[in-house]
Amino acid sequence: RNRTATPAVFTTHGASMGPGVPPASSVYSREHNEFLSRDGGEQSPMRGDMVLANNDIVFGADLIAGFPTETDAMFENSRALVDDCGLTHLHVFPYSPRPMTPAAKMPQLDRNIIKARAAVLRHAGETALARFLDGEVGRNRAVLIEKTGLGRTEQFALVNLPETAGQPGDIVETEIVKAGSDRLTGRPARRAA
Repeated sequence: RNRTATPAVFTTHGASMGPGVPPASSVYSREHNEFLSRDGGEQSPMRGDMVLANNDIVFGADLIAGFPTETDAMFENSRALVDDCGLTHLHVFPYSPRPMTPAAKMPQLDRNIIKARAAVLRHAGETALARFLDGEVGRNRAVLIEKTGLGRTEQFALVNLPETAGQPGDIVETEIVKAGSDRLTGRPARRAA
């Protein structure tokens, strides 16, 4: 695999959350497997392999497919970012020009290419989420009940629960018993005797 493709943009929400988390606007370098500050500052200590080493942390990303002048290599770098950084939750959207913006004045990609690239990225995200969910089966997780029969783990995974598991706002220790394509199924964990 070509490890020298153009760096992909990796954006987190808000400012850096501390050591090991990239600042709000970073560039991920596949060549060096690390995050670099877009403003020319110091390199972030976060590396993709560090993310993968701690399986209780999951990351998501917003990815734009088909930004003006995006080359095949740039797109492949964005696609590979999902695996290289162990991303789990993706928000993928096709680029669409906004009037009066600098990007709207740049050479645009064909809409069919943009849609196809977005579909590829969405599929990569669905595959990554399914892989993560499969790895949760058999684990116990603290689940915040959002509404009767539905909650979320600390890793933001949706969990279907029995309606009797708790009330909205309760945190329930849950045994994960099944993984679906976009959510888990759990039951209140049995207490040790």
